[in-house]
Amino acid sequence: MRTLLAGCCVAAVCLASSSVASAQDTQQRPSGPSTVRLPPPGAPSSPGGSALTFGAEYDQDSALVTTSRPTETTRGVTVIRRRRPDFDPVGSRIAGFRLDAGASLQAGVDTNVYRVDDGPSDIFALAQVDAALRSDWSRHAVEVAGVVRHRQFASETLRDLTTYGIEAQGQFDVSPRAQLNAEISHRRDARDQFSAEDVALVLRPVRFAESRARIQGRYETGRVVLSANGGYSHVDFQARATLDGVEQSLRDRDYDSYSLGGQVGYRFPRGAVAFVSASREWRRHPFDAVPGRDADVLEVLTGVESEITPLLFGRIAVGYLQTDFRDPAVAPRDTFAIDTRLDYLVTELTTVRLTARRTLRDAALLVAPATLVTNVRLAADHELLRNLIVTPHVQYEKADLVDRDQSADLVGGGLDTRWLINRRLRGTMSLNYRSRTTGNFPSGRDFQAFVGMVGVSVVL
Repeated sequence: MRTLLAGCCVAAVCLASSSVASAQDTQQRPSGPSTVRLPPPGAPSSPGGSALTFGAEYDQDSALVTTSRPTETTRGVTVIRRRRPDFDPVGSRIAGFRLDAGASLQAGVDTNVYRVDDGPSDIFALAQVDAALRSDWSRHAVEVAGVVRHRQFASETLRDLTTYGIEAQGQFDVSPRAQLNAEISHRRDARDQFSAEDVALVLRPVRFAESRARIQGRYETGRVVLSANGGYSHVDFQARATLDGVEQSLRDRDYDSYSLGGQVGYRFPRGAVAFVSASREWRRHPFDAVPGRDADVLEVLTGVESEITPLLFGRIAVGYLQTDFRDPAVAPRDTFAIDTRLDYLVTELTTVRLTARRTLRDAALLVAPATLVTNVRLAADHELLRNLIVTPHVQYEKADLVDRDQSADLVGGGLDTRWLINRRLRGTMSLNYRSRTTGNFPSGRDFQAFVGMVGVSVVL
């Protein structure tokens, strides 16, 4: 562990925290230059989440998510992004850059380590080092980010896991109305088995490596907002050991993804943008499989985003999702699409967050060409005290295997607590429960699990 953390510090000093970027990647428009993540359309589905999202089975609080930037149009700010001068970290100024860094350690208990019916329980420790180096220029912006995490079990050491990710982003301000954004990232992570979609029964976590590159252009003229983007990602899966100890190759799951997307929007005087978007993804697998997994995915969405009302921010969109498989034995799949990420400022002390997304993901079982996943999550951030934030949340997830009469449902809920002790120190606690039920699968894939953690974070 000591060697690992030392390596983490070296790797993370010029990299950094996904949570920092995500906390500032809001639907609000910053008054000064800031790096902007590439939004849909055109974002291919990742095997485990967004570029720097790690270990979803054990959500790790980042010490760096504490502040928000002021905006031109936003009349309110969410609880998580509110400035707290007495508790916000100051970071470190390096020429025209700001360096933020943090380290955290959590201890926890998992009542069902292998995500199977009546699985064993164990205690574990979770360590993380993350950092962010961001420019502070009047025009243009760059950011380099990274995170390293390690999970260590007391007894079930086959479930130990080390993950890391690095990411670089840049924004070029062509003019006051035109921006060009680019992003490259690489991560080594594992599939989230605390979910509905990953129903494989395995001894060790299903590890993968993903490299990703994206570019986006945005132009605003009058009330018309135009954007276009493209992306490429490459995913490699490592072999896994099943519960009976048999090593199984996962090379049939490796793939390359190419995507293009565009969006046309109209900005109303109060700030809301009504839009129509379309994206196309071409997913190609280097090795032949039965059934074939190569697919062409089309998603068309319409909705509204930005400052929808003075108290409601984000994006709500519905539309159409079509998937054509190159294997003639696999029928095309047509269904509705949804992409919603909303923040509602109920009061100055309470923010309600809703996310809902339907996407096509690679299938955990080689007998299916893909999985259609629908995920809905509702959470509320409440400022119990100025330096004490509690977040209850509930979640529903449904995974349907394409071309097979097999599905899985997951329901869950929990409570996260963050205690801002001072500028340098944070205390955290999280309680999470999830229950999965499967239909027409072999036995053993239903599970109930509770994960509880307490921890401390130190920031620069």
